[in-house]
Amino acid sequence: MKHYFWYVLLLSGILSSCQKSDNKSNQPLFTGKQLEGRWYWVRSIITLKFDDGTTQHVDINGERSEWIEFERGDKTKERESGIINKGGATGDATGAWSLVFKDYSLTIQYILPDQFGYLYRTIDDLNDTQLILTANDDQVLWEYQDNGLSEVGGKKLIGGSVFEQYER
Repeated sequence: MKHYFWYVLLLSGILSSCQKSDNKSNQPLFTGKQLEGRWYWVRSIITLKFDDGTTQHVDINGERSEWIEFERGDKTKERESGIINKGGATGDATGAWSLVFKDYSLTIQYILPDQFGYLYRTIDDLNDTQLILTANDDQVLWEYQDNGLSEVGGKKLIGGSVFEQYER
């Protein structure tokens, strides 16, 4: 059960499908103000790539009882940060988030009873009703390494992708 939490975290954001347009104004395309509030998990699609050429693909439908909630904190010209809370069947957690405006990368650090948990995502879409988070090969590897995972099923992870959909 301990590894189930990490597996769900890792799986919850795979397929990188960048839909950003060139934003010529000085205003960020996505901001913490838009991110603020409670989001309910709808779906996660995760693909993991291994050094032996195999892949593992998981498509999980969300549960309305699973949610994340962003609270705004500090803001500079380059980034915004705050507190994040998570609730649901996989357990409750709190932590911190940071959004970099340059590439809309979102770093989340959960504080768990006996350790920290890290997530690395990119905001691909954010509006009043929907939040789409993704992770590319690098982000999947960072998350895997920073969470102290050495292998999956005896295979070395070399990348992957995450797609996560949330709704208000």
